[in-house]
Amino acid sequence: MARLLFSVLFGLACGVWEVAVTPFLPAAFSIHPLLPLLVIFVIASGRPRALAAAIAGGVIIDLFQPAFSDGATLRYVLIVLLLDLVSRHWLTNRSIYSAIALAFVGRVFERFSAWLIGMLLHLTEVTPYYWSNGASGWVPYLWDAMFVAAGFLLIALLTKRFLTLAQHGETF
Repeated sequence: MARLLFSVLFGLACGVWEVAVTPFLPAAFSIHPLLPLLVIFVIASGRPRALAAAIAGGVIIDLFQPAFSDGATLRYVLIVLLLDLVSRHWLTNRSIYSAIALAFVGRVFERFSAWLIGMLLHLTEVTPYYWSNGASGWVPYLWDAMFVAAGFLLIALLTKRFLTLAQHGETF
């Protein structure tokens, strides 16, 4: 239960960061920490803790949208399910490269789903606003890769969970 509470608190902190700090940063420093957190949770802790963080962060983001809600909670829950599916069936080795690939897949899906929801809301005249991309193209992907790599290395260093058991001199 304490680990789930830990996940919720981290999700809330990332959600607050995304609504309170990110809008005031220059585009090159537009850091969105919720997605890298979800990737790390999917890799290191599993789906339940990642879902708890996704719901907590998504609710905060949805509550503080200035004009309309673009379904951040639903999008982040779907992202966790997609990341879990991809990590179990396609990127089965737990390497730093797989973690960065998961972050890329998650960010692409997050951008596409935000665009799709924004366009549907605009076409149905629920809101007069178009979807806004936010940061320039590659910047969020670079921040995601850096945060996921740092998180992966930190977890590997502290828990030794992702290290191999073979000694340097052993052969198969």
